This record gives sequence, structure tokens and C-alpha cells, in this order.
Amino acid sequence: MVQKLLVRRFIQRQKTDKAESSIYIKMKKKKEDGALKGLYKITSMGIMMAATTFIGLGIGVYLDRYFDTKPWLTILFLLFGIAAGFKNIYEIAKEYGDKCS
Repeated sequence: MVQKLLVRRFIQRQKTDKAESSIYIKMKKKKEDGALKGLYKITSMGIMMAATTFIGLGIGVYLDRYFDTKPWLTILFLLFGIAAGFKNIYEIAKEYGDKCS
């Protein structure tokens, strides 16, 4: 009878330990996923800045060639691209800052 009681307690303790360890593993995985998502957002800012700048530049050069207004539309759309890049960076930084605090 004492052995059965000890075996039951041992089995219950094993189940509790497994449940606690699985919860710990899930929490650790969520923290890692959060860190990787944050790292992705931060590193994508530079790519977005470059992409929007070059898109604006490309549109400006194309329109300058089409309307023969060199260099005015190139400068204008380059500035639009830079502004769009900063807007994207601001939105990502604001979103990331809200999640961290």
C-alpha cells in the first residue's frame, strides 16, 4: 500500500515536471520569436529607405525623359522617395516602440 502511494506521487511529480518544462520551453520560444521579429523590423528599415529612394528616383528620371524637364521631376520625386522612406521608418519605429513599452 505504501509502495502504491509512493508510485502515485512519483508519477504525479513526473507529470508536473513535464508540464512545467513544456510551459518553460513555450515561453522561451515566444521570447525568441519576439526578438527575431524585432530584429527583422529593425533591419528592414534600411532596405525600405533605400528601396523608396530608388523608386522615387526611377520615377523622376522616367518622367523627366518623357516630359523633357530635366532635372526638376527627378529632384522632386527623389525627395518624395526620401520622405516616404522616413515615413516608413517612423511608422515601424513607433509600432516597435509601442510593443516594447
